[in-house]
Order: sequence, then C-alpha cells, then structure tokens
Amino acid sequence: MISLLDIQDTIPALTVFAGRAGQDTPVPHTTVSQEELRSRAVETSVPMALDSEPSVVSTNEGGTGLGYSQMRIRGVAGGQTSVSLNGISLNGAEDGEVFWVNIPALGKYLSSVQIQRGLGTSACGPGAFGAGINMSTENAVESLSAELNLGSFGTIGGMIQAPLVYGHIGNGTLTAGGAYSLQHTNGYIRNAFADVQSALGLVNWDNGKDRLALTILFGQQHSGITWEGIPLAKYREDPMYNPAGEYRDSEGRLHYYDNQSDNYRQLHFQLNWKHSFSHNLKSSTTLNYTDGIGYYEQYRVAFLDGQNDAITDDALGNSLYVLRSDIVWQTSSFALSGGIYASLYRCQHYGTYWLPTATDDVRNWYDNDALKYEGDAYLRAEWSALRHTTLYAELQGRALHHDMTGPDEYGQVLDFARTWAFLNPRLGVTVRPSARNRFMASAALGHREPTRADLQASTQVRPETMLDLEASYGFSGSHAAFSIGIYDMEYYDMLLETGRINDAGYVIKENTPRAFRRGVELSGSWKPLAKFSTSANLTLSTNRIKRYTAFLDCYDADWNYLGQTSEEYADAPILLSPSAIAGAQLKYSPDWMNKGISLRYKYVGRQYWDNTGNASRMVPAYSTVGLSAAHCFDIRKMKLTLCAEADNLLNSQYYAYAWVWRAIVDGRPYQTEGVFPQAPIGLRLSINIAF
Repeated sequence: MISLLDIQDTIPALTVFAGRAGQDTPVPHTTVSQEELRSRAVETSVPMALDSEPSVVSTNEGGTGLGYSQMRIRGVAGGQTSVSLNGISLNGAEDGEVFWVNIPALGKYLSSVQIQRGLGTSACGPGAFGAGINMSTENAVESLSAELNLGSFGTIGGMIQAPLVYGHIGNGTLTAGGAYSLQHTNGYIRNAFADVQSALGLVNWDNGKDRLALTILFGQQHSGITWEGIPLAKYREDPMYNPAGEYRDSEGRLHYYDNQSDNYRQLHFQLNWKHSFSHNLKSSTTLNYTDGIGYYEQYRVAFLDGQNDAITDDALGNSLYVLRSDIVWQTSSFALSGGIYASLYRCQHYGTYWLPTATDDVRNWYDNDALKYEGDAYLRAEWSALRHTTLYAELQGRALHHDMTGPDEYGQVLDFARTWAFLNPRLGVTVRPSARNRFMASAALGHREPTRADLQASTQVRPETMLDLEASYGFSGSHAAFSIGIYDMEYYDMLLETGRINDAGYVIKENTPRAFRRGVELSGSWKPLAKFSTSANLTLSTNRIKRYTAFLDCYDADWNYLGQTSEEYADAPILLSPSAIAGAQLKYSPDWMNKGISLRYKYVGRQYWDNTGNASRMVPAYSTVGLSAAHCFDIRKMKLTLCAEADNLLNSQYYAYAWVWRAIVDGRPYQTEGVFPQAPIGLRLSINIAF
C-alpha cells in the first residue's frame, strides 16, 4: 500500500508522456514502485499484488495467487479496465480482458505501476471505462539476482535475472538484460494446478539525445480449468470441490478427465524510440507485435446430439500489430502533447472434438475469423495558468472496425461487420494554495464498444457511454498525508453483466439505459517514527441501476424451450460491486528485521451475484489478515534477502465472487450457480540473492 508521501516523488508536476498522470494532473491515481511491487509479488499475480490499493478487490480462482486472477476497481470489471505495458494496450482487442495468467511473474519484471481510477488519462488505445493500469518495464533489470519461492498447496517457483551486456557503440551506451521465471502450484481447489513460465529481455541504446529500447516478453501457461466455480450446496460440503471434467462411466462410477486444462503462449515484441529535439520538445514512437496461440480442453457430457460424450478443444491464434507515436512540448508551466495509435488485430477461433473411445478421429467443430482495426488520435494540454492553478484539457478520437465471419462454438453464424467512432473529452483543474494542500476536480466523457462476447449474445447491443465527475482534496505533511475524493460515474446504455457466464468463462452482458457508481475514497498515511508507519484506505459507494429488467428462459419438464418471462427491478444494486472496501497496513522496521514486519488487513463488503439485489444471491462480506516479514543481509558485495508471508492469517472460510443462471422449468424457479472459494491460511517463503 503506497503512501501519499511517496507519490509526490514519482511523477513530475507536468507529465512528459500521455499514458501517466503527473503530480498535478486532476486524475485520482496511485503509483507503486518497483521495490514495493517485488516485495508483494512473491509467487502471486499482478492483481493480487495490487489488492491493497484504494478501491481494489482482487480474487484468484485457484486460491494460491497463481493461475486465473482478476481485479475490480470501484466494482468495475476487468474488461472495462484499461491495461497498458509501456504504452501499448494489453486488453484483448475482441474481449477487452487481460488474462494475467498468460504473463506470469509480470509483477517482478515491472519498474512501476500507476493505477488510475475513473476515466483517467488513457489518451490512446482502448480507453479506461472506470479504471486504468499503466505498467512500465523500463530499467527493470539492473542487477544479477536469483530467487527461490516455496509456499502452501504445492507452490514452488524461482526467478533469475541478469544484466548481460554493458558497453559503448558509436556515441551511445548499450545495455541489455534478461529475466526468466518458472512457477508451479497444485492450487487450493481440485484441478487448480498451474505450470507457468515467463521471460523478459531488454536491450537499450542511449546517447542522451536518442534512446532505442527493445522489449521482449514471453509467457506460457498450462493450468487447470477452474472458471465454473462450485455450486453453493457443494461449497458448504466441500469447499475444495471443482466440477470441471466430471463424468460418470456406464456403471455410474464418478471420474475426472485428467487434461481439463487451459493452455496458452503469448509473445510480445516492442521497439521504442525516444528522441529529444531540444530540452522542451521530445517524442516517443513504439512498434509492437504480439503473437498468441492456445486452446482449452474439456470433457463434455452429452455433447453430441445431447447423448454422446466428447472431448473438445476450443482454440485460437491471434496477432496484434500496433504503432503508437507521441510528441510533447513542455516548459516549466505548460505542456502540450499529441499522438496517434493505430492497431490491427487478427484472430482465428476454431474448435475440434473427438470421442473418448476414438481419440484418433478428430473432427472440426467450428471456425470463426475476426479482424479489428483501430485508429486513435489525441491532443492534450496542461497549463499552470496562475501561480497555484493548473488547467488540464484533453480530446481523444477513436475509430474502430470489427469484422467477424463464420460459425462460433454455439452454432450461430457470426457474419458481422460494424464501425464505430467516438470523441472522448476531458477537462480538469488543480489548485495548490500551499505546498501541503491540493484541490482537484475533473469531468470526462468516455465511450466503449461491445466486445465479441457481447455481440455473440446479441448483435443489437450498443456502445456504452459514461460521464465521470471527480473531485478531491489532499494534504501532505512531513509525517502524515491524507486525501479525500468523491466520484460520480454516470452510465448511459451501460453494458451490464447479467450474472451469467458462457462456456469459456466470459460474462454475458446487455445494455441498460441508466446506471451509476457514486462514492467517496479516503486514504492516508502516518509515520510518527523513523521505523514505524501506518497507512489505510476506505471506499464507500452506491452502485445502482435505475431500472433493470431480468429475462428468464422458460422450459417444460423435458427442457423444451418455451420462451422468456421478465422481472422488473427499480434502483437495483450492480452485481459484484461492494458498497464498502477498506484496507490497512502497519509496518515496523527494526534493525533485526530491516525490510520490515507488515500486518495487512482487507475488508470487502457484501456483493450480489446478479443485478436483482436478492439476499439469497449474495456474497457475504469478508475480511482477511496477512503478515509478512523480511530481512536483508549484506555479505560483502552480495545481498541475501529472506522473506516469509502468511495470507488469510485467521483462516477464514469464504468465497469472494459468484455467477448465477436462473430459469423457469416446469413452472418452477430453477437456478444454477458457481461460487469461488478462496484459500485458507497459506504460507510462503522466499530467498533472494542479488549482486
């Protein structure tokens, strides 16, 4: 949990490039340093490492921090959170999601992360629609080190990193480095295993005026399928149960398919050129290529004609090409920047199946191709108009074309082509009456196109629009700092999660005319002594749909489809949006434990499985306590760091989120659901040697 005192020293008053907010940019944000990230990212994913930040709720399907993880900021789903790496979007072009399991150990490769809440400063690429995460790998590999991690639930992993080259070429300096990580876990629930590996390569050439940087990032996963969750009744009997791959033989005996798994490989190439025309005028241009290929394999009961079982592979191969270029002119009181972002995305979705008794007879199932173009441009200005006042303005234009052809996994033909164009303006002001006090206010308008899963559910879905109003006050003293912010995120034609998911784990959405998220965010830090500090944050919010219609499918006793019925709800709570989120940390750093002993607390208020506000479909409020301790030994030129961590120290049994599908069968209510249990107390040990 980063202190407000730390934020001031990480970003200048006027930001140089568009991806991040500066000290006086009127956008609520926190910045997490490399040291803080690495202390948290011991065998965990990026969402779990950021869980202590304001308004963040992170969860993990397998319970150990590895495997499938997700995070919500202000209740906003991951697909509406803009995530970028070195200014290039990591969000899937079709689904908007970031699958963190595809880039394991990413938190250990980053030099910093900035979390923006609201519409933020996403000047190019898919805009933030409630939150943004901007990550950087610049200067991430600066020393030779090796790390070994051991943890509960069969978790083991390690990482090695090394600066490989240092020298002079021409009038510049060449540096290169790399890192590799390998991790395994059995997971908490059945079939929650994960075998993941990743690598990072950095090559930089810098002569003071020009800087060329090549970044190569590789990730590969082989993990068990856990996205079905657990029926609530089963959870109460056996919280480690997982129905994935379950089937019965001809004699009724229960079996589990041994390769019920998700498999994916992803490779990123980024070439960046920064050029300084003068002290005031600078540019940055990045070329990106991302290649991904993978499949998930499942045993499906009664897959063929509703009678015969089959094993299926849902596969895809995709490529993403991106050009991003920014230029900024900056003085001590004025910064003007502009840029373009152009991307081309290609993806082939295809499926095959075979009978369990005829594994050599592989048959085609579906084949769907997708093509998506995007072209963006923006202009942004920050001006210290008066001695204590900074004005901020930005205008972004986005144009997109999405084309799909061929049948999908549900048998429907997705011959679809549509073009969208959006204008997204932002205005704001920051007032500093003194060095210790800061007032901010901003207004922004954003638009978001439907995803592939949205269009699969209905080609009639419309883009969604949000008006984001933010205001805050911050105080920063020599030993204490705090801030209070209020926000109002007003949605129009909101693409709302219905609580249902499809076979791939994607949420199914629909448009609803009016909804809002309104809240207050409080955060503070206090350091009364050199060796003792404390920090805390609290978010209180109201998340409502003004009028919501739930549609339920109707079936007879033999499951013949009869049509739909509807239920009307007024002022309904938005699903999976807790009205209270809190976090706190106490840290003490005595000489005998110089990296500190930290006690962490997290509270998440109650949430609903769907948008009806029904108490029988509710995730109860939960809280967790964590403890960590680390010490660094200086042994000549070597640093030996030992770290021990305990998660869920009080051994709470809880589930953190859920989905539900409801229908009417033979005139009676019918429901199936999945809840996602989190692990009981878990221990981790880490040994790091650095030179």
